[in-house]
Amino acid sequence: MFQQSQTTQTNSQSLLISGLFPSGEAFSGVVEADSSYEAMIRVISQCRYSDAGGDLEVIRVADAHTGAVVTGVLLSADQDLLREVDAVEYVLHTVQTSLDKGCTTWSDEKSGKLRAFVEFFDLVLSQAPGAFDGLCSGQSLPSDDEITIVFEDSRSLETELVPADALYALGTAALEEGRVAAAYQVLTMASLTRVALSQACIKALT
Repeated sequence: MFQQSQTTQTNSQSLLISGLFPSGEAFSGVVEADSSYEAMIRVISQCRYSDAGGDLEVIRVADAHTGAVVTGVLLSADQDLLREVDAVEYVLHTVQTSLDKGCTTWSDEKSGKLRAFVEFFDLVLSQAPGAFDGLCSGQSLPSDDEITIVFEDSRSLETELVPADALYALGTAALEEGRVAAAYQVLTMASLTRVALSQACIKALT
């Protein structure tokens, strides 16, 4: 059984997600989430980007403590996850819109970094729209030196970044604007495929 540990929040609950992969292999995992929707999106995203996983169809959601079935629409990766480029573009658009409106909850320093990150990924996607297709976890490096780059934005400001960490920051910022599947998907992808995603970005720009 897959167990995902998360910091328990006030409204969070332990949910048991059961599903099937296209091969017919069964899946079962417990996740802490504020809603069954959030739990399912996070789990199907994690399965997609896991080396041993794949696109999952959820067939049952239950309370992990009582076993009581949680009713609602069941999700599947095939129907409810976006192509990677579309998920990233949604996050970029959401953050850019907030920046253009002058989001008051972000400091000037944070806003400046997010602007640079948006520009960076706009450039990556313009150079290689399919850069994130087929990413999965499993790769690791002894240090971040090989996946750290210095990006000069349109304001001629230089920002040192690890691409996957920058994308995670954008996903987190987008999540503040609303709990949507694309944001959860991007956060999971950036976290699980950190090295591969960063390498794909660097390759796209060289």
